Amino acid sequence: MSNKVYITGLGIISAIGNNVEDTLDFLNKQKTGVTSMDNIVSRYQHQLPVGEVKASNAELKKKWLVLKICQTIHVLPI
Repeated sequence: MSNKVYITGLGIISAIGNNVEDTLDFLNKQKTGVTSMDNIVSRYQHQLPVGEVKASNAELKKKWLVLKICQTIHVLPI
């Protein structure tokens, strides 16, 4: 049995952007996403730089839950 997969959208959440446009902008400008910890609580918070998503868990749940409901990936049989 063989299936085709159709991807109808693109999304990204990363240390260099919370959407495709911001991420591409960071990549084109060769900017880094490594900074101090803002949303991660750690005893190393002011000592180690990290690649952190710049949004709280609550912000991510609210924003991306809406997108998850609106976007789907369809797997269609041949």
